Amino acid sequence: MDTYNDILSIVVDLGFENTKIGYAGDENPISIFNSNVGVPLDLEINIKNEIYKKCLCTKGEFYQFNLIYPLSYLEALEDIKIKPCLYLDSKNHFNINEDVLEKILFMNVNGGRSVYKLLEGRVKEFIGNKLHKQTDLSVEFVDTDADAMDRDTNGAIESVQKNGENKSNNDSQPPLNEAKEGELDEKDFNDEKDFSDEKNFGDEKDFGDEKEKNESVQSNKITPLQEWAAENNYFDINLIDNKLIDVNGIKNMINKHNDISCGLNEKMGNIPYLFSLPNKRNKQIKEKISELLFEKYKVPALYFNSKSVLTGFAYNKNVCSVVDIGSCYTDFSLCNDGIIDDKNYKIYNIGGSTVDFFLEELLEKYNKEYCVPYYEFYKKNGKFSSYNKEKVHKDYYNKAKYFPLKDLKSYLCEVANSENKIHDAKNMNFNESMDIYILPDGQNINISKFNNIACEIFFTPSLLSNTKLNYHINSLFIKEDKFEGVHATLFNMLNNMKSVKHKEELLNNVILTGSSTLFENFDQRFIKEFNQLDMIHNSNFQNFQVLSNGKYDKQYSSWKGGSILSSFKNFNSFFVTRREYEEFGLDIVTRKC
Repeated sequence: MDTYNDILSIVVDLGFENTKIGYAGDENPISIFNSNVGVPLDLEINIKNEIYKKCLCTKGEFYQFNLIYPLSYLEALEDIKIKPCLYLDSKNHFNINEDVLEKILFMNVNGGRSVYKLLEGRVKEFIGNKLHKQTDLSVEFVDTDADAMDRDTNGAIESVQKNGENKSNNDSQPPLNEAKEGELDEKDFNDEKDFSDEKNFGDEKDFGDEKEKNESVQSNKITPLQEWAAENNYFDINLIDNKLIDVNGIKNMINKHNDISCGLNEKMGNIPYLFSLPNKRNKQIKEKISELLFEKYKVPALYFNSKSVLTGFAYNKNVCSVVDIGSCYTDFSLCNDGIIDDKNYKIYNIGGSTVDFFLEELLEKYNKEYCVPYYEFYKKNGKFSSYNKEKVHKDYYNKAKYFPLKDLKSYLCEVANSENKIHDAKNMNFNESMDIYILPDGQNINISKFNNIACEIFFTPSLLSNTKLNYHINSLFIKEDKFEGVHATLFNMLNNMKSVKHKEELLNNVILTGSSTLFENFDQRFIKEFNQLDMIHNSNFQNFQVLSNGKYDKQYSSWKGGSILSSFKNFNSFFVTRREYEEFGLDIVTRKC
């Protein structure tokens, strides 16, 4: 079996707005980043124009490194479209864009500095330990053991020079700028990655006895550059021969948009992963992640589980009722020993983003105020930032404009809990307070009179009936099913259960999770409404109890559950190893996860 550290594994919680990444055994995730990346609209043109040829990287690498991540939405990025990691496909199944996930994992696990290491190692592999450092003011040349390295690399350089000259003479074109573009596939990227990563990260493999290893080393001194140039045909041999390699310039060219920390500073292929996924209809996600990480990155092991099941582990409960209010959806799961009851599972379109959209409607209708991005009012050096509005993609603008509203929502909105406030919220009686709040960018906005009404949609969804958001109360999977409120939905699910013993445990272990449950008074209001339904229906739910471990568990509960689960000493047997995957394929993933 492939060896891996049973403690050092990485837990990844995939969400529509945020992706959480950290080590198993930690209390909280280390990295919490936006689940979307920016794709430059001219990226394909840049690739076609062979800019990647100047970067010592493949098409696949050039594409991956130029996806903009993370997106802060604090500046007007021109000619950028948004691409999500997690999405709902046309068949109402959860799915992922694997290139976006790869980017997120690369930047948060390997870290931004690994781009530099990869390219530095690649140059060393080609021209020995000679690195040519170019700056605006001077040129530095570093030569360590130059004579020895020159003797080793001269044969390869001369051979490839001849090949390059022959190709240049045959085509009557320079090797770099006007060479015929080589067709690259996944194999090209993987072959180069395998060869360069061994040098960069010190991940040595067992090549057999010492004799075979020495023969392999001697062979590799001659063949890499030849193979690289022959297969891909995009090296300017003169640049390499003259040592005109500006590693910093290359790194800045292909990685100019990525400005985050060094990540976990781990190599993606060395560590097992546990993924927290949407509860149902997630088969495509498992398949794509398995193919990406097992086949491309050769990770030692993977494991997948549902968010609600992992949330139960965060609260040390095998049997529990989980209400998860995410950014895009709200789902209700009855969990029993790691299994979600399929026949008694519900999911609706309502979520935290619904509150944002509802607030926007209220502001436009009653205040004549409109959502605009931070960058519309942002001043740099006392002046408004200048940009071409026509070049800002509508997807980017539509994301950015809600960020000021999200900030106000998190600080000011609360769930009505007193009788008077509940009555006013249900009947859309506005608080006539004219408190004006000034955002960091200088915008003035008043949402104080809507602060109870916006969150009321989770308890009185009929408020959305006469708005353009009425489809948010629809079930995601069952057309006829409509959202009746968080309290009513869970009450009806539990009331319909036949097993009395099972029902008692589920009533005693109710978990409210997700960022929208952080609104002030949310738990208290939920308990009040649930108990009122119990009295009306005479259901005698005496053991009803909402568990609470603090606000961080509400935000990170599924990630934390994965962290706890994967740190158990006996958990190794639950992982799907790479050897099992190679032997049984995706079937083993379905059986074990």
